[in-house]
Amino acid sequence: MVPSVAFIIPALNEEANVRSAVEACLASAEKAGLPCGVYVFDDGSADKTGAIADALAAADARVRVVHNPRTMGLGYNYWTGVDRATEDYAMMVPGDNEISQDAIVALLREAGKADLIIPSLSGQEQRPWGRRVVSRAFVNFLNVLFGLKIDYYNGPCLLRRRLVSDVRVRTNGFAYMAAILVTLLKRGHSHVQLTIPLQYRQSGRSKAVSVKNIASVLATLKDLWIDCHSPRRNKIFAEKR
Repeated sequence: MVPSVAFIIPALNEEANVRSAVEACLASAEKAGLPCGVYVFDDGSADKTGAIADALAAADARVRVVHNPRTMGLGYNYWTGVDRATEDYAMMVPGDNEISQDAIVALLREAGKADLIIPSLSGQEQRPWGRRVVSRAFVNFLNVLFGLKIDYYNGPCLLRRRLVSDVRVRTNGFAYMAAILVTLLKRGHSHVQLTIPLQYRQSGRSKAVSVKNIASVLATLKDLWIDCHSPRRNKIFAEKR
């Protein structure tokens, strides 16, 4: 059976990029031969992001739009998308159009081969130096803390949606994908890692690195550590397996 994929696209003030991001998802699914749904989250944008998304939805029934009255964050949009979707796999594609069509197709072609398709990004030298340093430190810290060997935790992962729905540590912040990956990897689910190219945004600037995001990440890591080392949690999932 051919698996289906739900693309979850958070977009905050991405009027110059969101159309290209949506079109890349649709074209990639067609090229890979997979049915799809596209869930665009206008995350409290002050520009024309929402209107552009609505126009895309009017032109293609596969596209659905959610308008958040205020900015809710990447994690909120991702989890809401997972809960709304019915497709087999879920994949977050940022509304800034940093993930190229070729990269999305490469990920989709791994669907069905593992529970978790985890990409790392080549070409990160295009990003600001400070962001690269923080990103590498974050990856190294998680690998040491949880005994894993993952190259990157914040990419457009392609994950079995039913497994994601069972993750207990949910955050609206930037560390949402790290919490998902750590939880599912520690439960022993199969995974594949591959490298895809980064397509640097054509307009606007990243909202990833901020004091608020860093504080949210630290709080999430605390919750994740407690969850992963809870005797009750370990007993529950040992029984499930």
